[in-house]
Amino acid sequence: MALPRLTGALRSFSNVTKQDNYNEEVADLQVHFGTDNGKEAIESAAAFLFKTFHLKDCVGHQETKAIKQMFGPFPSSSATAACDATNRITSYFSKDSLTALVQMTSDEYGDRVLFGKNLAFSFDMHDLDHFDELPINGESQKTISLDYKKFLTDHLQEHSTLNRKPSEKTNDSFLWCEVEKYLNATLNEMAEATRIEDLCCTLYDMLASVKSGDELQDEVQEQALMNARNVPILSRQRDTDVEKIRYPHVYDSQAEAMRTSAFIAGAKMLVTTPEKWDVVTRKSVGDVALSQIVKLLILDEVHLLHEDRGPVLESIVARTLRQVESTQSMIRILGLSATLPNYLDVATFLHVNPCIGLFFFDGRFRPVPLGQTFLGVKSANKGTQIYAAKRGSFVDLGILDVMQIFGRAGRPQFDKFGEGIIITTHDKLSHYLSLLTQQNPIESQFLESLADNLNAEIALGTVTNVEEAVKWISYTYLYVRMRANPLVYGISHKAYQIDPTLAKHREQLVIEVGRKLDKARMIRFEERTGYFSSTDLGRTASHYYIKYNTIETFNELFDAHKTESDIFAIVSKAEEFDQIKVREEEIEELDTLLSNFCELSAPGGVENSYGKINILLQTYISRGEVDSFSLISDSAYVAQNAARIVRALFEIALRKRWPAMTYRLLNLSKVIDKRLWGWTSPLRQFSVLPPHILTRLEEKNLTVDKLKDMRKDEIGHILHHVNIGLKVKQCVHQIPSVTMEASIQPITRTVLRVTLSISPDFSWNDQVHGTVGEPWWIWVEDPTNDHIYHSEYFLVLKKQVISKEAQLLVFTIPIFEPLPSQYYIRAVSDRWLGAEAVCIINFQHLILPERHPPHTELLDLQPLPITALGCEAYEALYNFSHFNPVQTQIFHTLYHTDCNVLLGAPTGSGKTVAAELAIFRVFNKYPTSKAVYIAPLKALVRERMDDWKVRIEEKLGKKVIELTGDVTPDMKSIAKADLIVTTPEKWDGISRSWQNRNYVKQVTILIIDEIHLLGEERGPVLEVIVSRTNFISSHTEKPVRIVGLSTALANARDLADWLNIRQMGLFNFRPSVRPVPLEVHIQGFPGQHYCPRMASMNKPTFQAIRSHSPAKPVLIFVSSRRQTRLTALELIAFLATEEDPKQWLNMDEREVLIATSTLAWGVNFPAHLVIIKGTEYYDGKTRRYVDFPITDVLQMMGRAGRPQFDDQGKAVILVHDIKKDFYKKFLYEPFPDAEEYTDLPVRHNEDHMNSELAKCLPLESNPHSFDSPHTKAHLLLQAHLSRAMLPCPDYDTDTKTVLDQALRVCQNYLVLMLFLRKWSPGMKGPRAGYHGSVECLPELIHVCAGKDHVFSSMIEKELPAPKMKQAWNFLSHLPVIDVGLSVKGWWDDAAEGHDEVSITTLASDKRSDNRWVRLHADQEYVLQVSLQRVSLGFHKGKQDSHAVTPRFPKSKDEGWFLILGEVDKRELIALKRVGYVRSHHVVSISFYTPEVPGRYIYTLYLMSDCYLGLDQQYDIHLHVTPASIAAQADEISDALTDLGVK
Repeated sequence: MALPRLTGALRSFSNVTKQDNYNEEVADLQVHFGTDNGKEAIESAAAFLFKTFHLKDCVGHQETKAIKQMFGPFPSSSATAACDATNRITSYFSKDSLTALVQMTSDEYGDRVLFGKNLAFSFDMHDLDHFDELPINGESQKTISLDYKKFLTDHLQEHSTLNRKPSEKTNDSFLWCEVEKYLNATLNEMAEATRIEDLCCTLYDMLASVKSGDELQDEVQEQALMNARNVPILSRQRDTDVEKIRYPHVYDSQAEAMRTSAFIAGAKMLVTTPEKWDVVTRKSVGDVALSQIVKLLILDEVHLLHEDRGPVLESIVARTLRQVESTQSMIRILGLSATLPNYLDVATFLHVNPCIGLFFFDGRFRPVPLGQTFLGVKSANKGTQIYAAKRGSFVDLGILDVMQIFGRAGRPQFDKFGEGIIITTHDKLSHYLSLLTQQNPIESQFLESLADNLNAEIALGTVTNVEEAVKWISYTYLYVRMRANPLVYGISHKAYQIDPTLAKHREQLVIEVGRKLDKARMIRFEERTGYFSSTDLGRTASHYYIKYNTIETFNELFDAHKTESDIFAIVSKAEEFDQIKVREEEIEELDTLLSNFCELSAPGGVENSYGKINILLQTYISRGEVDSFSLISDSAYVAQNAARIVRALFEIALRKRWPAMTYRLLNLSKVIDKRLWGWTSPLRQFSVLPPHILTRLEEKNLTVDKLKDMRKDEIGHILHHVNIGLKVKQCVHQIPSVTMEASIQPITRTVLRVTLSISPDFSWNDQVHGTVGEPWWIWVEDPTNDHIYHSEYFLVLKKQVISKEAQLLVFTIPIFEPLPSQYYIRAVSDRWLGAEAVCIINFQHLILPERHPPHTELLDLQPLPITALGCEAYEALYNFSHFNPVQTQIFHTLYHTDCNVLLGAPTGSGKTVAAELAIFRVFNKYPTSKAVYIAPLKALVRERMDDWKVRIEEKLGKKVIELTGDVTPDMKSIAKADLIVTTPEKWDGISRSWQNRNYVKQVTILIIDEIHLLGEERGPVLEVIVSRTNFISSHTEKPVRIVGLSTALANARDLADWLNIRQMGLFNFRPSVRPVPLEVHIQGFPGQHYCPRMASMNKPTFQAIRSHSPAKPVLIFVSSRRQTRLTALELIAFLATEEDPKQWLNMDEREVLIATSTLAWGVNFPAHLVIIKGTEYYDGKTRRYVDFPITDVLQMMGRAGRPQFDDQGKAVILVHDIKKDFYKKFLYEPFPDAEEYTDLPVRHNEDHMNSELAKCLPLESNPHSFDSPHTKAHLLLQAHLSRAMLPCPDYDTDTKTVLDQALRVCQNYLVLMLFLRKWSPGMKGPRAGYHGSVECLPELIHVCAGKDHVFSSMIEKELPAPKMKQAWNFLSHLPVIDVGLSVKGWWDDAAEGHDEVSITTLASDKRSDNRWVRLHADQEYVLQVSLQRVSLGFHKGKQDSHAVTPRFPKSKDEGWFLILGEVDKRELIALKRVGYVRSHHVVSISFYTPEVPGRYIYTLYLMSDCYLGLDQQYDIHLHVTPASIAAQADEISDALTDLGVK
């Protein structure tokens, strides 16, 4: 590629020309508009100054005024310097040419600056010679002139022409255009072209450089230019803390990656090392593993397979190939390598099609011939040996490295031949000659690390048994070479003939390694079944890349009581450091380092390798200087690996629940990261504080707590540095700090719920803390028993710190009797030394719950036959012959008595039949009364309705109605009902007006299902219902029986006392009492983050189905709709690897249903196996993952093993490992329910989606509340009304929830909204041949008169035929209601029997007395509203009460609101809701007339609750006359009669 020699002449593109003496002017310019300003600010300033001074010899008054107006106050020397600099520039132009230049740019571009646009002006001026011609390398005949004047003369007109092609890039940048022209003209013939952005970036860097032209020319080499597309040419230092200059049209992917943590997910290409990619793919980082979004994997230098790093490549390729097979999603693999002798083996390993995907080129294909020279030297020099820190010694260059080095000789663009010379020791000469002339096949090194790689696959979940491990090995290069060259790998020729696929050999390898890993406690290997399961130790080793032998060392040496010195000694003995040796020449320096920098003892001393490692690690922490080259290399290697090993030890200690050791290791991990000992001042973590200030702080023992209490001037005085006080104070307040407050609640005598409030107490600084949050660890420790009962990782977000918002953590811990004195809650920062807090839980005054009486024992009774019902109709309802043991025991109390009953029994024990027994009692004894069944969810109500509509209504002839927010029957239907099925909120609203609703008074039994929800957020509603029922019963003197159904309760006696239940009616069976035995398996899964933990549960879920329910239905519960999809996709992927991938498609034999946890209450799906995949959900209210209520978990488990279908059920519960003991202990203990949030969920990362959605909607939202459920509801309502596209499927379901609640909320706001607008009916009948405008729907309906051709003729120009038909179909379904009005009451002069006056609804003159209705003041009247449905005859078929609402998520019954009010006073007088008007309906509205006589206008609105444009408005003109004496006398008489006065 021919590129120009970039001399200093390139700088003529900047705003300066050749200057001999410019330093003073530069300083003035920098003072004037600053060196820190951005590119555009400096550019604009330069243009302004040039325009101001180009015709001036000195700074005058006008110029001073103009500059001051532009820049503000400025030193006069700056203006003078700017004027002089401008004059020097203009001296190169004649007066005419300068005038022409300015005029030309002014005419063409106005005030826009043409020259220098988008170019950062360089004020670090340099010697330039812009008149020199610029030769091009390799083509001396071509020259490029960078003469500024010539440039303008030749090219300005071209760039100013009006007939420029639209496709050309116009950026008003001469540099850009010139580079574009150069590349187009010069590089057309090149196969690989440089991008304009890349070369511009290089040029801009040069223009902004502080180096001289000669220095630049020396630095800019041809190879650097070749790589301009990848890295900046100039190697100037860049401060990573300062934002990089953003050059136009240049994209710096590295800078973008540094700016955002989400870069990887959005990146198109990742460049990484094999080890890093191996670590990343060993564990998922989100809902979808990073490896699953990769479509192309490029492996450079594949020949490394034969080296120590080869096993990493094998592991990556094997994992990728297996992923392709399991997900059926293609990932292309591209391998690049030096020339290999056995390239076919590598191609086989990479699964390359040799016919189309294999390309092999030997030395004959070199574009440039290579001459090779070998020199052997007999001397003491090392020659071709290099120091390898990983091996701790000098090693010979590998032959592939030599070939790679030789390959750099003779580049095609510049040379016709290349020369390679190798100078080595004489004894190695023949070695290299033979290797280069007779290459040996590269072999696999995988056996050496088989244990580590197998453990990684087991921890990842991709290998779960010996069979899968054997198959996994078949994807490695080891397998390819074992078959090609079995003798090298210890396989005899005979064994290979017997077993050509080496299945037995691979199986033996796996079993041997499995035994080793099991012995090291890294996995559990059940050799009898061949199954592997990962352990905490194995997962930690995999995630932190810890070797098997190192884990063995930890098992031998590591315990809970080691000191910091012991820990360093253990780390020093890790296998990762085995290659480090002690050399004779290092001993003296190591001794010095030990004396000067080691704060702890170093067992082994300087003579042993582990002692050397210890010394180097401590020296690194102490920031000691190392002189020896080999020690420098070893020190860097030790520090890099020690940090990882100590972090792994911390995880191990945390899993082992050792509090002191966990605390010690977390601090040591930070000590290594920060290179600061724990006893130094935490302020040493701030680089802004000078070292001598930090030393004084430590000498005066000024702790962070002391400094927080001091003023800045006091700090400065103590430190003898007045101005440093403020900076120290700022740093002190930037050290992360939290305050904690804990409240405790004993759930049972052995379980304690802790609610921990964590408040941030520090100042946020993005440069110090980043832009996301500060990570912390928290654990609860028992100091007496030295044990951690709970640990958790949490993040204090930047937003919470700024707003001082507290974060709540809720968890449970065990307590034991006798009670301990106290527990500690310790919070420790994950990154900062000296950032920790402790909260003490004191048990001194803790009152434990009473010891409740034992559960009801399940008696050994003979199962009761259903004939005990004594009614054949009842018996016919059941498909079994005998009641189960629980039903048998409670039968008499429910069916033959009227006492209140509380039944506590596990899910699946037949509580629904118990409810039916109580209902049958009402049907038998109180046939005219009503029964009410209350279920907590509408889904349960719907389930009961579907069942009882058939069994009770159709077969028994009893009327069953549903009463929910979705379904509200009319009063007549409710009055005729025998059984009402409703929700707590609905029955609460109805029973409030029990005095006016006779059907409420007719209720004889109230059955409350899931009454244990009293302990949850909806509990108060149930309390009110029960209390009101008792109140109604006392007033009507009619007893109302209350039957409560629940799971097993710990405090059943308390609940029974409140329900007025005596011992006879209390049945509280144990949780283990089930008609169908339930087998429960609980598995714990580690991981700080929710999404990766859920991903790790997918394979165990699949295995559980295969093990526990291979041929029966399975029900899987997950926390969210997103998890249902992800889980289903993973299960499908696992099925794809099975011999029969379609085994689950036969729905008649088996079925797998994945549902959200909320459906546990509403799904009536019989399952043999229930899998609960995770017991947490994301709570948008607290913005964190919280636990399911224990009752929800029990409800999910109860779906396993239904009596009608199974004789046994199984439940598998997959939980966070830190909560495994909790569920293990308490799933079968009675447990009061935990708090549950019912707000609209704002899931993880949905705040970003809300932010994007808000940009598409008309109403603005608070930009700081996108994680609020209220903001999300606001956005979803807007999106629904705007018909906007939603970002994900979850939002569709959330919208249904919002709309469901919105109706109820809007009805509550109805009174406030009514008078914001009026509707004018304007329903005058049109004349024949009507051609006027139609303003409302009723008018349109009237005009059409049921004739579709009339409608078509009106809108044929507006809508196509299909849309027209659709519109007519909708119009023909719209209800048309005629309204008639009359007033009933009493008048002085009314004839007997005449107590009603009709009101005209036709528009008339308000002055007409006929329109005014005369009423008496301060008297009650009844407005009779007659609603007549008009049938125009154009819609045939049975009338349907459902409204036409295609965009509403569920069916909606047509309804109406009648509102009576006085508009002028904005006063609501009466409101009544009316259901579906089938034909004719009369509604009565009571109202009182005003006390003051006069004329009033009341307004009656008839408003549809389904359709816009159908509302009607009628004005009622009232002429109020003085009150009637006779009427008042009647009222007094009636009142006395009520009081019993005769």
